[in-house]
Amino acid sequence: MINHLKPVAGNHIYAIVLLLLVIISSCREVYYHDTRHLEDVIIVEGLVSDLEGPHHIKLSYSEVFSEDEENTPGEAYPLPGIRPVELTGATVNVTDNHGKIFPFTEESPGHYYSDSTFSGVRGDSYTLIIETPDGEKYESSPQKLPEPVRTDTLVYTDAIRETLLPTYYGRLIRFRTAGREIFSDIKVTDEYPAMYRIISRLLVLYDVQREEVNEFRWKHIPVSDMININSLIRQSENGLIKNHEIGFFPTRASSLGIFEDLGETIVRQFVLISYSSLNMDGWNFYSAAEDQINREDRIFDPASKQLPSNIYCVTDPGRLAIGLFEVSAITNETWLIIEYPWVDFIRFMKVRDLHHIPDRGSGVYGIDNLPDFFFQLEPG
Repeated sequence: MINHLKPVAGNHIYAIVLLLLVIISSCREVYYHDTRHLEDVIIVEGLVSDLEGPHHIKLSYSEVFSEDEENTPGEAYPLPGIRPVELTGATVNVTDNHGKIFPFTEESPGHYYSDSTFSGVRGDSYTLIIETPDGEKYESSPQKLPEPVRTDTLVYTDAIRETLLPTYYGRLIRFRTAGREIFSDIKVTDEYPAMYRIISRLLVLYDVQREEVNEFRWKHIPVSDMININSLIRQSENGLIKNHEIGFFPTRASSLGIFEDLGETIVRQFVLISYSSLNMDGWNFYSAAEDQINREDRIFDPASKQLPSNIYCVTDPGRLAIGLFEVSAITNETWLIIEYPWVDFIRFMKVRDLHHIPDRGSGVYGIDNLPDFFFQLEPG
């Protein structure tokens, strides 16, 4: 189903900035707080889904440092900086509401992974348990794995947007470019009201023909530059959330970093969409993050606040922990873009999922070494 819609303006933000600063002031004179004795704060980034593992937990801590560590308390020295440091040597486990324990093994500094056979079960609850080398114990609140997002169709509209796009040399430059906004309809029910976030990207397959060069290539390009979650006020009475923006993709090859004057030609394009259903803790976290990065520092903007965390310290309840242990059901979809250039029209066809394809790759043309996905049209 293809519809033309009115253009919808998008947000133009690329990243979340998490700042943990201690600022203490006096109404009479400046007080330079001695930050050399501030405790380190653990930062948790973790996801367990209903997809096959391995699942990933990233642990770090915010190390407070000063350019002049030798000054005595009370002396004026530069305000402290904060740098993330990988938390190594921790014991990390996830338990479910049936008492099963799923260990996570550290495979690189601060990065812990589950066994590949572990996958979350919809309706079950999971708790993250962390024991640090210094003897502190942290836990998440129990997180229930919600029902998956159920999608209906994709629609699009022509649009012009200002966006960051790659040059031939890999630099990002802001362009005003023509393209297409993609929207999705989401199915909801009274039993499972939709709370979700969306990550989307474009998979571009292209070939290169130059002197002494005849090869195929592919690469992924982000098509959304915002924290893409639903608004709870958009719940629909007819069982659909209509026209949730998926993202924007340019129509000119050069805007995708494909340069025809250098012998590069687009062969095929796919839209890869990942819908992550959220429980209330997850939705509150991403909603607060969205509010934070959308601030424009106007006088009546809501005050920026610490992102809500579902991590707490068991051994020392007064010790701060930040981050999110997310438990989500994930729905991955891959849509082939079929173009009809003579009428300036496209349609989307759902095909076999291609989320497992590496971010980029290439090879020399030949019958034996073309990837099986390069020209695939297998319906999904």
